[in-house]
Amino acid sequence: MQKIKILHTADLHLCSPLSALGDIAPVRQAELLDAFGRIVDLAKAENVDVLLISGDLFDNPKPSQTAAGYVCKRLAEIPGIKVFIALGNHDAGLDLTFPDNVCVFGGSFERVAFEGFDVYGVSFEREYYESNIIGGFTPDDPSKINILVLHGDLVASG
Repeated sequence: MQKIKILHTADLHLCSPLSALGDIAPVRQAELLDAFGRIVDLAKAENVDVLLISGDLFDNPKPSQTAAGYVCKRLAEIPGIKVFIALGNHDAGLDLTFPDNVCVFGGSFERVAFEGFDVYGVSFEREYYESNIIGGFTPDDPSKINILVLHGDLVASG
């Protein structure tokens, strides 16, 4: 079976106001952006095949121009690494032009096929869903490595 090297991250919440932190909030916001930069550096250093971002890259769908520009600039620095983003409940509706190596999944399942593996994904289109967004999902070719990129949690009564 083919090997694939993956780096995964989620829930960075870039541009979060971090208001509970008071005066140190700007310092922590900068550290979060730096952490994203280190993730990109690691992807490059480890020569990963794909970088998966499973939601809430940003804390809201309208990030600052500084943060959005930084993210896009850093992702453009790894053109040979395919980046897959599934928007989460916090960044649902994000309207940002990413570099060509970035695939942002839409609100229904999408598949990107490679030799030996497929990447599937779905993004939040709104903040909250009453139903299971992955109900009934099955990969097209179970003989391949199949990767599903999404963001979510399960809230049940009790």
